[in-house]
Amino acid sequence: MAPDARNNKRRDPPPEEGTGVEREPIRIPGSTLAEVERHVILSTLEACGGKTTAAAQMLDISVRKIQYKLHEYGVVRHRTTPTDADEPPKA
Repeated sequence: MAPDARNNKRRDPPPEEGTGVEREPIRIPGSTLAEVERHVILSTLEACGGKTTAAAQMLDISVRKIQYKLHEYGVVRHRTTPTDADEPPKA
């Protein structure tokens, strides 16, 4: 192992503005499997611009599994479906 490799600690990049997701650096070894799973799901979702379908495909898991985990983590996602105010008036 190179001398510099022992002193390099892996750090997560700061979350992008507006994601509302704050993560602490992951330690390997030293983290539980649940902590690693959370880190992987949230990092992948962030890398995919918040698109659960793209993140699910990248991780080879279902979209529903990502939605379930986000709910478990307490991450609030806002839907982008139109509201009544956004819809054109009915004829």
